[in-house]
Amino acid sequence: MRYLSLDNHKFCPSCLGLGCLAFGGYGVGFVDDQKLEQTFFKAIDSGINFFDTADIYGLGRAELFLGKLISKTAGLRSKLLLASKFGVRRSDIGEIFYDNSIDWIEQALMASLERLQTDYLDLYQLHYPDNKTPIEEVMNFLDKKRQEGVIRYFGVSNVSDNGVLSELAKKYPYFITAQMEGSLIHNPNTANFPEQIAPIFYGVLAQGLLSGKYDKDSKFAENDARSRPKYVNFHGEKLAQNLEVVERLKVFAKKYGMTPTQMAFRWVLDHYPRAVALIGAKDQEQLIEALESCSCVSQIDWTI
Repeated sequence: MRYLSLDNHKFCPSCLGLGCLAFGGYGVGFVDDQKLEQTFFKAIDSGINFFDTADIYGLGRAELFLGKLISKTAGLRSKLLLASKFGVRRSDIGEIFYDNSIDWIEQALMASLERLQTDYLDLYQLHYPDNKTPIEEVMNFLDKKRQEGVIRYFGVSNVSDNGVLSELAKKYPYFITAQMEGSLIHNPNTANFPEQIAPIFYGVLAQGLLSGKYDKDSKFAENDARSRPKYVNFHGEKLAQNLEVVERLKVFAKKYGMTPTQMAFRWVLDHYPRAVALIGAKDQEQLIEALESCSCVSQIDWTI
């Protein structure tokens, strides 16, 4: 496993992290808690130390589940880099909305700490901007919480303006990550990316599409978010375009003796060596396949 060195080696996440959306048990189809537990401990045994969750995942269930797993092993918490996110809420009638207000961040942070059974977070991230609260107001509050020792570092997610990131990086030395979607079919924009900021990429498999397991006739259960038109990768003309990429990926992967999943992760790792790529595995088999992207071949000629 390769590790990043951020803030003069004080924050060193593994280049592959475990994305814990599935721990929430919502929107990802069927999940088996026992398999999730096995996946968590297999990730640790494999050298993964970075675990990314959010308070909205399963409306807190993901954090609760993760907290219980960590508490099973004495001393484990101090060996992990635990990241969560705030700013996405659900109303009493089930509508999703964004809230970056200081009052809400305070509530969200305290609730996340309680669910995760910890007194600090290694990384706390704004999940989505609400386009109301000034982002510097949010950063000031997060830096205050850092000074109080409740969080170690902070970051943002789904903020695409690199100019904004650069300005924030100049003012806040403990602002060190920016999370965004990144894959072969969603090439992230990291041009002029601040040197201080490390990208964290989710959606490396484009919600599983780049695994090569799906085609134009694939159907998803109602409890799987991919069944909804919002997930454009699996619908209409976008799906047709994506499947062309998948077919080329299969040929390229075969050339190097890799699976499409391994090739998709390897593409991110090779093109963005300062990034963390999140694995959204629901079982050990999915996790191991992604992990093997690091060891299949030593070099890949991406110009072909």
